[in-house]
Amino acid sequence: MKTKRVKIHYRKLDRSVSQFPQKTLSTAIGEALSSQIEGHTIRDSVELRISDVVNAEGFQRVANNVFPSQDHVFGNICLFAPGQMQAFLKIRDSEEHVSLDQVMRDAWSISENKAPLGHEYLQAMSYWMAIGDHFYQIQHTSLQARALEEYLTWLLRERTGVILPEHQVKLQFEFDRRQVGGNLGDIKEIEVGGLVPETMHA
Repeated sequence: MKTKRVKIHYRKLDRSVSQFPQKTLSTAIGEALSSQIEGHTIRDSVELRISDVVNAEGFQRVANNVFPSQDHVFGNICLFAPGQMQAFLKIRDSEEHVSLDQVMRDAWSISENKAPLGHEYLQAMSYWMAIGDHFYQIQHTSLQARALEEYLTWLLRERTGVILPEHQVKLQFEFDRRQVGGNLGDIKEIEVGGLVPETMHA
């Protein structure tokens, strides 16, 4: 199995901006996932966790896999657009038996198709974990910290009412000297060593 290095971005809930309640971020997320809508628990119904993306018509975000426990919660966030077409490059027909020279000289055809029935094309996926007010994320270029702030604010405020209308999830990206100590300089993130499988089933 192939492996690749990943960068884990660290953030911390910023209470000075959002006036977040006394409960920790992970506790609030756990409460939201345990909330019920019309007799269905948020954690047990993926359709209840789907949110539209502001200023990106047709795109949606969803906490696809979520695993809450007493002191932490983790999972992944997916970005997709229902009904979107995907481009395909047709290298050759499986029935054809052509030489490599013939393949290289001919032009390959390009077509667009919808996802198979019951599927949607995945635009991006980001892995995350909240422990107390600490937040860790393996980012995707289309799912960075701002996207997670928007989604978690929607989940906790609009969807479940765990936080009040004036509250929001704001993740602080700069390290606090009082928390870390020493001269922080230009440190903005921590890269954690280790390898993960190149292909993962979420």
